[in-house]
Amino acid sequence: MAEAAMLARAAPAATFSLLATAMAAGQQQLLAATAAGLAGGEVWAVSLERLCWLVRMAAHCLADSGAGETPLMPLPLSIAVEGGGPAVAAVEGLTAALLGLPALALQEGAAAVLSPRLMESCVWSLARWSDTYLFPEEAEGLPAALVAAYATRGSGQAEAVVDGLARLAATCLVAFPGEAELHGMVCTALLPVLSRRRPLCSSLLECSRSWGELCGAFAARRPQLTNGLAPKLQRWLSQSLCQVACGFPAADTPAGNPAAAAGHYITQLLGPTAAEVRALAARPDLYDMTSRADVIGALCGMLEVLRGGACRGAAAAGPPARAAGWGLISELLAPLLVLQRAFGDDPRVGALLLKLAAGIVEHHVGYLPTDQAHLLMNWVLELLRQYRLGRAARVSVAAAAAAARGRRKAHHFAHSQGHHLHHHHRLHHHHSNGQSAYLLQGEDAAQDAARELRALLQLLTHITQRDVALAAAASDGWATASSAGSTPRSVNMSGLLPGPGGGGSSRGNTPKGPGGSATAAVALAAAAVSSAAGGGGLAVGENESGVAQVVLTGLDVLLPLLTPELLAAATAAGAGAAGGGGTGGKLTRLLFSLLAYMMEVHPHAVVALPPTHFATLLSCLVAGARGFSLVHQPPEQQQQQQHAMNATANGSATVARAAVADGTGRDGGAGAATTSTSLSTSSASCPYPAVSATGFDGVVVQSALEGLAGLAKYHHQSLLNGGRGFGAHQAPAAAGGGPLVPYLVQLLMQIVLLGDVGSDVVELAGDALLPLLQSDPAAFSSLGATLVQSSNPRVANQVGASLAKLLAPTEAHGTATAATAPGAANAVAAAAAASLGLDPRTFDLSRLSRRAFRERLCGVVSELRGLLRVR
Repeated sequence: MAEAAMLARAAPAATFSLLATAMAAGQQQLLAATAAGLAGGEVWAVSLERLCWLVRMAAHCLADSGAGETPLMPLPLSIAVEGGGPAVAAVEGLTAALLGLPALALQEGAAAVLSPRLMESCVWSLARWSDTYLFPEEAEGLPAALVAAYATRGSGQAEAVVDGLARLAATCLVAFPGEAELHGMVCTALLPVLSRRRPLCSSLLECSRSWGELCGAFAARRPQLTNGLAPKLQRWLSQSLCQVACGFPAADTPAGNPAAAAGHYITQLLGPTAAEVRALAARPDLYDMTSRADVIGALCGMLEVLRGGACRGAAAAGPPARAAGWGLISELLAPLLVLQRAFGDDPRVGALLLKLAAGIVEHHVGYLPTDQAHLLMNWVLELLRQYRLGRAARVSVAAAAAAARGRRKAHHFAHSQGHHLHHHHRLHHHHSNGQSAYLLQGEDAAQDAARELRALLQLLTHITQRDVALAAAASDGWATASSAGSTPRSVNMSGLLPGPGGGGSSRGNTPKGPGGSATAAVALAAAAVSSAAGGGGLAVGENESGVAQVVLTGLDVLLPLLTPELLAAATAAGAGAAGGGGTGGKLTRLLFSLLAYMMEVHPHAVVALPPTHFATLLSCLVAGARGFSLVHQPPEQQQQQQHAMNATANGSATVARAAVADGTGRDGGAGAATTSTSLSTSSASCPYPAVSATGFDGVVVQSALEGLAGLAKYHHQSLLNGGRGFGAHQAPAAAGGGPLVPYLVQLLMQIVLLGDVGSDVVELAGDALLPLLQSDPAAFSSLGATLVQSSNPRVANQVGASLAKLLAPTEAHGTATAATAPGAANAVAAAAAASLGLDPRTFDLSRLSRRAFRERLCGVVSELRGLLRVR
């Protein structure tokens, strides 16, 4: 249809008039068939089908989709109408024919004659036309007649069209009960267009009686707009209705009191819904109603109305409307906690409560004064605590394990029964239906659980906006706010967190990771699960900022729930995790983005955690960073490298022990030799399964490496200021323990050397590697000696020289590649590696130095990859 519209636009004077004539003829034929009592007959059905096609074609011809850009008149039409004449008349005639169809739909009794499918086409076409021609943002290129008729206030014609569209929207919602697709088209296409631009909103508020009637029906909670609409559509409807408040006069105009008008409008729209929520929470028989489907459905609808109206819609309408929306929400904080305790076990209510909390935080936390922000943070903490005590205890194990068992049983049953199909066809069919139902039930449970956890992650992510708002308002800005040991000013939440180990954390019940067939999302989250099994809650210092406390408390709730089984089931139910498209992929993206933020903005709060909980967060970042090197290799190459890594592990450990015996380096240097056994050793002992290339998500890897970089910068700055950085924490026990800097250096070098990663990942790893090398040069010295010693003797000299290039000044390694006798190759290479410590004159952490280090690292990596694979 779009291609046919392009042909029609090439000659609008001829084609548009034909379309307009055909639309008029179709309407007459439909009216004639109805008058003759032929409604429902063949002539009537053909007329409807023809009109459906014609009205969509007219919209395609007159307007582009406008997706992602400001809607403008199509360029061929704009060129054609510049010269005036028949092209302009054709555009005006087709526009008039398109606007004539709603007049037919609004006639009395039209619902019995017109099909819902024709109404869908009409609503979609008018939304597309309105986005381009009705009070457009840019009237440039439109014919003067269309500008005067549809883009100018006071003409009367534009106001009449706006009122007619509002009446059409109300008619479709009320007169066509049960038509979910038609209702969705009205709520998600037409109403958002009408509420998008201020002139349209002003016209609706001042000149449209139909809009006032629709708002009145919504405020009165008419059944057609509550029970008759899905909760999602109620959210869209509420958002559009509230967003129109931006049409009230601006604050700098003398017309009345805009703040009072917008606030009154929002209160009138949402006040009855808020009152109904309070009344439900105050009922003495509330817990007796938790099993009633009608009550749960009504509650879901009201939560979505509040999320769409008081959060998104009010925030988009401007400060006065946002203040009114927060006024309504602030009175519902306590009732919402009551409803969570009563209905929180229902997955729909639990997820919608978390989504509502995320919406409240997203659209209001950055604009609240300190006392109100304190109130909101306190409420979020209580919400998280209740969730941990209630629904969270059942989300992880029950839902995810059910889906995993269902898939395994269905597969096993199908395999075992396939051999006896010709003997037991009926029995097999009966059991297959049962297994399919079991499978679907488990996958639905996993989807519900993943949806809740994603909402929880979104809530924690939006809380960080408080930091953004406060940092922007602070006089010193981000330069001081993000430095080591300093945090943007935030609300002090001392004493509001549960103590360590409190809150009934379900860490002890977390299952172990899956086998080697797990997806990427499972592999990336398995780190959190394996380290989180120690029990206890995340303890935060009492003097930390409110944002850091709330986020770390939320992570304490979240991490035990991100089991491999849950992510596997969610990924399978969400059409796979490749590229982050599945439900599991979305979860991991949100998680690693949040972790990266915490490591960059609140590293001191993370480092202040007890060692067990710090290790939980760190293991997540390690697993995410490792994901790239695991998936960017073909299976044959992975096998080959695994054999090579096992072969070099023994020699590497010997060199490491020798370095320990020599006692080289200071505090960090000795530890470097202790833990830097080999690049390959850590990979061989890594408890996380390898994943396939179809599960790779570059967003996760980038976030993980950025988080490690933020942690490394904090450690470096803390040492310069006389602190310890993360010196109180140790490397994971699986990697041999010991100081953390050598372990991270080894991890980053493993990522860039043993995987076929691109230069973008190497540069990200370089941003984390440089502060670590500045903090502990001996860590790289020990690692370099290990690499040279474990290399093939034929290339050992070249390996040492390449490593020396990374940090030594350019002139310091001019003779490193000189030829040596074959018998002395290892000795010379070991001696060269022994001097691989950092030269402080080479790099600092300035912007230019970081860029130079990234470039040099990319060159060294490209050399070493080939050398290390020589056998």
